[in-house]
Amino acid sequence: MDPVSLAPPMLTPPVVPLPEPKSKIWVWVLAGVLLLGIGIVTGVLLGQQFYPLPNTQPTLTPPHTNLPATSATPAITLTNQEICEQNSGTWLKEFQECEHIPQPLCEKLGGTFKECASPCRHDPAADRCITLCVRVCELN
Repeated sequence: MDPVSLAPPMLTPPVVPLPEPKSKIWVWVLAGVLLLGIGIVTGVLLGQQFYPLPNTQPTLTPPHTNLPATSATPAITLTNQEICEQNSGTWLKEFQECEHIPQPLCEKLGGTFKECASPCRHDPAADRCITLCVRVCELN
């Protein structure tokens, strides 16, 4: 007798298709999108409340004081050079100029703003000069 024929026949269950879902998947997707949107909006609002963006406008007023003068706290007076350098400018002491600062700051300092000054403006011996604009604040 053949050993293969002694084994009982293998029974395989019939393939049954999956039942149709009773709930629509789009309802769950829509609910997820709404919850995600609410979470993002809430996060943005809370972020603005707890972590406000810094004021990027200079707050200096002549005579260039950072703190209000009170009897308990004397005013700290900054020079034009210090203000220029603190605002990423380049101070030219011999000409009383600050290069590369924004126009509003120049005007608050009482200076004259030039949007497009020559980089060779202080070199009368220059026979050639690069065509480039330099923002300059002339202070007196």
